[in-house]
Amino acid sequence: MKKFSGLALLAGVQVVAAVGVAGLAAWNVWATRTVSRQAQAINMFQSNKSAMDVMIAVSAEYSRTNPSIDPLLVRLGIKKTINPGVKPGK
Repeated sequence: MKKFSGLALLAGVQVVAAVGVAGLAAWNVWATRTVSRQAQAINMFQSNKSAMDVMIAVSAEYSRTNPSIDPLLVRLGIKKTINPGVKPGK
């Protein structure tokens, strides 16, 4: 009868561990790329939001001197009503 060698068992454990480490490394690369893409999308959204906030502020300021833009601002939801003192429907 042949004696059991622990060397084969250790080699098998090492192969399994190496495959596991390779899998975890690949998962880490995938997760890092996903986070990077999401961070870029968030930065783009924040940049666009800042630009829109500036445009809204400039439009609201312009409407004080030139009220002809008020119907557009009301339609876009920037202003609630054209004449704040008059209730709609009366």
